[in-house]
Amino acid sequence: MINSIKPIDPYVVIENARCKALNQILFCFAVVGAVGGPLSALRSVLTGWLPMYSAHLIIGAYAVFLWASAKKTSYQFKFWSLILLMWCIGVVGLFNFGMLGAGTWWLATSALLGGMLYSCRVGVILACAAMTVTCLVAYGFMSGTLQLSPSVSVDTYMHSMTTWGAYLVVAVWLPIIIFTSFGRLSSVVTSLAKEIAATQAELYKMANLDSLTGALRPHVLEDRLEYALFKGRRVNESVGVVFIDLDNFKHVNDTYGHATGDAILVEVVARARSMLREEDLIARVGGDEFVVVITGVVSNEQVVAVAEKLKKTISRPFSYKGTKLDIPISIGVTSDWGSAVNGKQLIEAADQYMYHAKRHGRNGIYSGAVPTLGAA
Repeated sequence: MINSIKPIDPYVVIENARCKALNQILFCFAVVGAVGGPLSALRSVLTGWLPMYSAHLIIGAYAVFLWASAKKTSYQFKFWSLILLMWCIGVVGLFNFGMLGAGTWWLATSALLGGMLYSCRVGVILACAAMTVTCLVAYGFMSGTLQLSPSVSVDTYMHSMTTWGAYLVVAVWLPIIIFTSFGRLSSVVTSLAKEIAATQAELYKMANLDSLTGALRPHVLEDRLEYALFKGRRVNESVGVVFIDLDNFKHVNDTYGHATGDAILVEVVARARSMLREEDLIARVGGDEFVVVITGVVSNEQVVAVAEKLKKTISRPFSYKGTKLDIPISIGVTSDWGSAVNGKQLIEAADQYMYHAKRHGRNGIYSGAVPTLGAA
């Protein structure tokens, strides 16, 4: 059954999602390079030819080349080339146009991509670097060290269709693509978390629950019982143990088949749970043997009363594929009332009391305290 669970490597899943997101963003940048580069160069009609326009055309061509060769290059190369492109565009824009251009947007977006596609540390470093460069350029313009090109008319520049066309590509379409990629990456991470949680739940069931009945496995019973004893002694309450054995169950398997026997075992646990409290426990400790742990006990008689209800509930005739079967059960009962015993001793005592019931005609209940076990 364990082999049926497909192993999940979260690092591989996340890396694949990051690669897809990066390739999608590279495609977007290729489109921006093919469209935005020429649009940016068209502004030369208003400003005259500036070195920045040559840089934009070169960067645009490189963006197209980077996307075209994406399948042949490593993730690290593609990522850092993308960051370099953004910084080239951003720094050139800042030095030439200051706040009139989209330079700060490119630098800020590079930090966002660094944090999402590489690591949080890279994102923080890029954000700090972007802030530093922006502050230096701002100081340069405020101090007069940097100035707009004399050929740049702010009024004409702001009324230019090519200016706003370039802004629409950079500030509207590009963010939509980037955030769509991030949304898909986030969806992959969420799905991965759910898949891991489901796998962990399945592993927990296989390790701690009986695969047929869903009752606890013996090792889990021992741990839970010890904790119940510890908790009960702190509040002056005892713990009762009921050991249940289905009499002549081998005859059922031999006569009606194991499918019938399995169905009865499942029904036994279901019937027991129907009358137990949420804090009580039931475990399958053998082929046809079960142990019930009752918490909050104030007397051994209280456990016997629960055992009698269990016997009445479980002993009702079973029906399987039109066949009605009466399954008698033998029960042993004990508790730690008035004694300092551990969980293993309680289970062993209840087990021996159950065999005492078998030796005295089966289909009965025998109870006693652990200290009187020798007299049983």
